[in-house]
Amino acid sequence: MFASFLVSSLVCSAPALADELYPAAPPKDSAFVRVIQASSEVTSSPAKVGDQSLGKVEFGDITSYVVVPGGSHDASLGAVSSTLEFSAGEFYTVVASGSALTLIQDPRSTSLAKANIYLYNLTDQPSAKLTTGDGKVEVITGVAGGAQGDRAVNALTTDLAVWLGETRIATFPAVSLERSRAYSAVITAAPDGPKAVWVTNSTR
Repeated sequence: MFASFLVSSLVCSAPALADELYPAAPPKDSAFVRVIQASSEVTSSPAKVGDQSLGKVEFGDITSYVVVPGGSHDASLGAVSSTLEFSAGEFYTVVASGSALTLIQDPRSTSLAKANIYLYNLTDQPSAKLTTGDGKVEVITGVAGGAQGDRAVNALTTDLAVWLGETRIATFPAVSLERSRAYSAVITAAPDGPKAVWVTNSTR
């Protein structure tokens, strides 16, 4: 009887344990939105999309994605604000530059068997690229100013570099690219020259 009671207790508690172990799935009508601060004259600004706060964002920072219902939402980064439209099931990056917010629709991850890389050229330079650290293998090329490029690659650990034209902007050493994960390299313009950051994409 004790064994029967124990089994019954475990079965009854399984849903509760599952709720604790796994995060709740977002509603089906959700969109996923993050923010990049590309204005070098702004040191730190609070960001918000709809009723979701993304905290304070420094120049060159890229936030995690937050979940909002699909549709129109007010987005703001410091004193810059706009009403933007987000389609359910899609991913977006809101770029703050000067007195405007620009909306970039991000591609969905194209492969669960590979790592997915996004490159954002948030400068006025016409051509950005991502290569291996030695510059010999081009991973993403020809990304125009204000645009984004992407590519799925095999999982591995390698050095990576970002370039504007033939000028190396930054090198990211020993980057671990994992299957089914997504990563972003972001180039922004600053008075003392372009800057670049590398982040692992995440949702909160």
